[in-house]
Amino acid sequence: MKRHSILALLAFGGLALALNAQYPPLPGLGRNGPRPPQSALMQALDRNHDGVIDAREIANASGALKRLDRNGDSRLTPDELRPARPGNPEDPVGIVLMEALDTNHDGVLDAREIAHAPSSLRRLDKNGDGKLTPDELQPARISQSR
Repeated sequence: MKRHSILALLAFGGLALALNAQYPPLPGLGRNGPRPPQSALMQALDRNHDGVIDAREIANASGALKRLDRNGDSRLTPDELRPARPGNPEDPVGIVLMEALDTNHDGVLDAREIAHAPSSLRRLDKNGDGKLTPDELQPARISQSR
């Protein structure tokens, strides 16, 4: 009886490992538990939610940012740029994006900065492939480019 229980546990454990390796984590969950929410900027810019801001998304950045302007004043203020869930800190990618887009560093994206968003984002594309990949959106990247 004890032998059958051990074999059953081993079989179940092997199945769980195989399934874990085969299927990606569920949305909102990382391998080690819940992931922090994406910043409002990343959610707005990464329209297909693949974790990469591609050339088309960069080109459409101004329109994507304008959709975040809830009060229609042509400015994106901190309250409009908060993470998806209140009470959670901004993710590092959101900080990098904000630093790149907020060229006058006043904590607000004004109409001029929104209009120039595609060119501001292209400056983060260090390898020139037309996409902003997760490694290009890390905080160390932004400080090295200054």
